[in-house]
Amino acid sequence: MENLQVTQVQGVTANELIKAIATAVKKELQAPEPQHEDTNNLMQKKEVAKMLRVSLMTINNWTKQGLLTSYRIGNRVMYKKDEVLQSLKAK
Repeated sequence: MENLQVTQVQGVTANELIKAIATAVKKELQAPEPQHEDTNNLMQKKEVAKMLRVSLMTINNWTKQGLLTSYRIGNRVMYKKDEVLQSLKAK
């Protein structure tokens, strides 16, 4: 069975409470949403290897050497396309 909690508001009329809630909701809706990382920018190890025309072992080695930065998302190892391209320019 659900536990119900009753909260009493004293010293505020129903209209004032409704206005306060509406103002708070409006403020939250107008707040900018946090920027989510663009998932189109993420590449799997296989895709990086194909793009760079190297083997998966080379991608592993470059990651271990710190030349590429990998990100674990769930059980997948992903790379940011921008970072991969930037690391190529740095070479």
